[in-house]
Amino acid sequence: MLADGPQLDRVAIEIKRRIKVSVAAYAYEVESESIMSDAEYDSLSKLINPAIETGHAVLDQFFREKFTDYSGAWILDHPELHRVRHTYFSYYAPERDQKRYRKALSVGERMHYVYEKMASRLGLEKRVAHTRFNPASPDGQLMAAVVQVMDEEKVIHIT
Repeated sequence: MLADGPQLDRVAIEIKRRIKVSVAAYAYEVESESIMSDAEYDSLSKLINPAIETGHAVLDQFFREKFTDYSGAWILDHPELHRVRHTYFSYYAPERDQKRYRKALSVGERMHYVYEKMASRLGLEKRVAHTRFNPASPDGQLMAAVVQVMDEEKVIHIT
């Protein structure tokens, strides 16, 4: 259970710091982009307190066991990397990449809709969890990534 008052403020600040440092590490380690200077990243990393319980047991454990303040390589093991990726492309990526991402999500959503429609027509079983497209879910991120790669490889053209 989360605390209230000043303790809740401390938790909220920690959550914001963890999100920001995760997105910065993702940008640098995965996308070869920088959303803040090395000095800003180092300063922010040193403020992360893995001992603070945020109410998200999986991420709390991850930050206690995997996070380091001297490297961003820990991001590759992040249990919600799909959400970090979604946050990066939605808010921090260069505008051209944000635009491509939005288009990839749009194509992915349409592909999902057609897939669901065809599954019904062909009498194939569908999982209830997949009846709606969720761009921040692992499947939504996979769909967007597939569309982006297909665009890069000139299999389709979305830009």
